Order: sequence, then C-alpha cells, then structure tokens
Amino acid sequence: MKKHICEHVLENRFSKFVFKYDSGLEQEVMSSLLDMIFDENVNFDWSDAIIISFGIIDDLIKERAAFRYLSNRPSSQP
Repeated sequence: MKKHICEHVLENRFSKFVFKYDSGLEQEVMSSLLDMIFDENVNFDWSDAIIISFGIIDDLIKERAAFRYLSNRPSSQP
C-alpha cells in the first residue's frame, strides 16, 4: 500500500491536539495516546483517546477496503 501522511485533530474544552504521522505508524500513535492519558501535564483523557483511536481505525478500514477494491479489479491489460 502507498504511504501517505495521516492527520487527526481533536479539540476539547481546554486544548487542541493535532496528530500527524506516516501511514503504517498507527501502532506508535496509539501507544502515544496511552502515554498522554497518564501524563499529568497533558489535559488528555480516555474519551479523547477513544475519539482519536476511532478515527485511526476508521482510516485503516477505508484504506484496506480501497486496497481490496483495487486488487480485485479486472486488469485492463491483455
């Protein structure tokens, strides 16, 4: 699959978080979300992490569906 830049933005009552990362690094981003939840200096909680996680998972599902669609199309070459 082709690599691209992913972006997810979350704005809560106190802060705005922008997550930009290369596709394929979703696991690292998810791990960072957990770190942020437990960091007392960051105003980021479980509900914020769930929202961002859902966006990441949704992107992965769409990317996989597009890949399957493109790989199942009949070839136009003889």
